[in-house]
Amino acid sequence: MKDHIDRLVEKGYLNREDGSARALSISGAGRERQADLFAPIIGRVAAGSPILAEENEEGTMPVPERFRGIQGLFWLKVRGDSMIEEGIHNGDLVLVKPAPFVDQGTIAVIMVENEATVKKFYRYGETIRLAAANPDFPDMEFFGRQCSEIRLVGKVAAVFRYLA
Repeated sequence: MKDHIDRLVEKGYLNREDGSARALSISGAGRERQADLFAPIIGRVAAGSPILAEENEEGTMPVPERFRGIQGLFWLKVRGDSMIEEGIHNGDLVLVKPAPFVDQGTIAVIMVENEATVKKFYRYGETIRLAAANPDFPDMEFFGRQCSEIRLVGKVAAVFRYLA
């Protein structure tokens, strides 16, 4: 038991008070880590035509362990089926990692004026293409000045789906 406690002290999860073995407290690092376990669900995003962005916190969801410690993560509920060939379906939740830039073809959440959508993001010089992953939905293209209406929110890092 002492070995386990010693390891928790070494990793910064516990503090020993006055060097005593029985006077232990949870360190600040442990509390911060607890906050990393959940991310807020902050609204809905379209997987189809863009919908008005609503930033209403609707609770929290656990964050997969591999994403813990990343600042600013949040969940969005997907509405629509334009990304089904990428495994993102109506009703799914997507975990978004805020990012001002993403690689070509990255699945991202993008604001078009005040409307949010999830698509594959491509930029070619003065052209932005938001590609659907469903042949029933056309890609969206923006040229020149129209590109100033586009704002990248972040990269889709994970998808969660309820099966029952």
